[in-house]
Amino acid sequence: MDIRFAGKEDKPALMDLWGYCFRDGDAFIRWNFDRRYRAENTLVCVDGGEVCGMVQLLPDIFWVDEREVAASFVEGLAVAPHKRSSGAAGELMRQAFYQMKQRGHAMSFLIPFSPSFYQKLGYGLCSNIREVNLPMREIPRYRRSGQWQIARLDENTIRALHEVYQAYCGNKNCYQIRSVFDWENILQDAALSGGNIFLLKRDADFAGYVYYILQDGALQVQEMCFTDYEAFGNIMEFIRSHSPQAERALLRLPDSDPVVRDFTDSSRSVCQFSYAMARVIDAQAVLQAHSRHFYGDVYIRITDDICAWNKGVYHVREHQAVLLEKEESYGVSMDIQTLSELASGALSLEEAAYLQKIQGDGRSLDGLFPKRSNFMNLMFE
Repeated sequence: MDIRFAGKEDKPALMDLWGYCFRDGDAFIRWNFDRRYRAENTLVCVDGGEVCGMVQLLPDIFWVDEREVAASFVEGLAVAPHKRSSGAAGELMRQAFYQMKQRGHAMSFLIPFSPSFYQKLGYGLCSNIREVNLPMREIPRYRRSGQWQIARLDENTIRALHEVYQAYCGNKNCYQIRSVFDWENILQDAALSGGNIFLLKRDADFAGYVYYILQDGALQVQEMCFTDYEAFGNIMEFIRSHSPQAERALLRLPDSDPVVRDFTDSSRSVCQFSYAMARVIDAQAVLQAHSRHFYGDVYIRITDDICAWNKGVYHVREHQAVLLEKEESYGVSMDIQTLSELASGALSLEEAAYLQKIQGDGRSLDGLFPKRSNFMNLMFE
């Protein structure tokens, strides 16, 4: 098997592979490969002259630990059925990690098709979602205010959506910093998939939006963002107004959002699932960034079975993290998956110690990895 970047000649084969593995419609596949696909961001696996696997490394920016982080979002890992169990997927990811390091991307994020598969590659869970499935008649009553308008693909709409999104994410961590290009993609994808996006305007300002699809007797919310609880209530009343068209509402909310308390009645179906995963690609860069709010002095041993450049003992103190040339004695040890969960803000030091994910004196790391309120909702998964 040969792993290389895609060439122009590979695009038709990759489109066929995507269609087989992800079962998207032809219209979406054509749009996706015209709009979002880039050969320079796509690794392919070739065996016997046949393109039999692919993975996309999409450069993106996320807000992590109160700063912007350049990262690779992994998408479209696909292997032809007759080449599965051949190790192609794992080799594609190993080569992907190397390319991420070359690009200066200290972290990687993805939406897993199988968390256990990616955990073996060093990814850790970083964002949970609460999924609420309730009959329209059981939506609690809220006060109505403001006016609704349909979102259109224009500059003013994108600005309004972005302002609401940023306000909603203001106290959160690990979220995608969306560009104009991202918003254009979301709006175009909504049009392709039969989705609808409506904005809530209250007085002179926009206070919320909801992106949903009416399908199979249900109103399926892809994303809802709001600036306060009143705006959330307006969105729920807007959803209720669709009862002639849908029997149920399917909502997705961050596990940390307090509004999920409105849906704790036992007659409603509320479940939590792991939605996103993170992996540290460059341990030295990540530890260096986190050391800015650390006032201790500690030696940390990191193990990484795939990215050899991460293995070793790091001397971490205020504003400094140095990988030692020789592995010396250390006070704390952890694997790359644990470092990924700590660095993404998904896991506290106390939780890591309780789960026996760290060995040694975890108290010596106080302040290095604050736990955060994580939220990640990527429209293309």
